[in-house]
Amino acid sequence: MFSAKKLMIISLLSVLFLACGRSVQYRSVAEDEGGRTWGAREIKESTEKIVSSLYNYLKSTRKPAFLAVKKIRNRTAEHIDTKLLADEITSQLIRRGIRFIDISARGDSLKEIELSQTGLTSGGPNAGELKSPNYFLAGEITESVRFDDGQKVQYLLVTFRLIDVATTEIKWQDQKRFLKVSDNEKLSW
Repeated sequence: MFSAKKLMIISLLSVLFLACGRSVQYRSVAEDEGGRTWGAREIKESTEKIVSSLYNYLKSTRKPAFLAVKKIRNRTAEHIDTKLLADEITSQLIRRGIRFIDISARGDSLKEIELSQTGLTSGGPNAGELKSPNYFLAGEITESVRFDDGQKVQYLLVTFRLIDVATTEIKWQDQKRFLKVSDNEKLSW
């Protein structure tokens, strides 16, 4: 039979286990109010601004565009998944008919071309079919932080630019700005 001490330990562990359990709720990204850290609101608003502006620019040039995405630099103190932002922007632009080149897949494509040329495989790609980008899409996220009357004031700047591969000329650039004010973090129990 259980002793009082064992029963108390089991009861305490049960309470702790139940207290630590959390439910999961899904919310609409459109309704996200934002928070102290980079999140869904910043991704959504940045994506909307950059996609709209870049799409309008590309359509006005009437020059066929093949874009390659460069790594987005995070120059903030926060952890920001920049690949998530790049994927959101790329996906929306592809849905609008903008073409992208995945330069990271070139090595695999070259191996397939070599196999095809040796005659070991059939129906593979031929030499000269690989496309090169004529533009790089580059971006960075920067911040300026100050503390004022017990509050953290964070100015975030999301900048994207379209760089001509042949000339390195910046053909287009736009930004999305955020000004976040939050109370300083305090330790509490």
